[in-house]
Amino acid sequence: MGLLNGGIAGLFGAAFGGMYLPAILYSGAPTYGPTGEITALAGAEQSCRAQIDELSWRQLQEGADDAEVSIIILVHGVATAPTNDAQIVVQADQYAVPGGWQRWALSDVKMDAAGSHWTCTARRA
Repeated sequence: MGLLNGGIAGLFGAAFGGMYLPAILYSGAPTYGPTGEITALAGAEQSCRAQIDELSWRQLQEGADDAEVSIIILVHGVATAPTNDAQIVVQADQYAVPGGWQRWALSDVKMDAAGSHWTCTARRA
């Protein structure tokens, strides 16, 4: 497999996957209860690796606000690309929520030029 036909995703995933947090990607839109709370996450469930980061300059220029973060999702091992209505549950690191998981609603999902990861704007779900 060559680098330009998907090989870079595997190399990037193998090299950096250990530094990213375990996560579960849900490709479908969630189901909401009568008071607006999320009652179920729908769609395909995929294990992946993700990193929560500060917003980029591009995301801020495109209208993201202080309540949002940037989430980087490695392509390696993900069969279905995330969409703008997907959700991700990321295992929190020891400095955020010890032993906990954080659920985020994705928007503005963009694939990087090399095809190794998606960068998403996300808000707590």
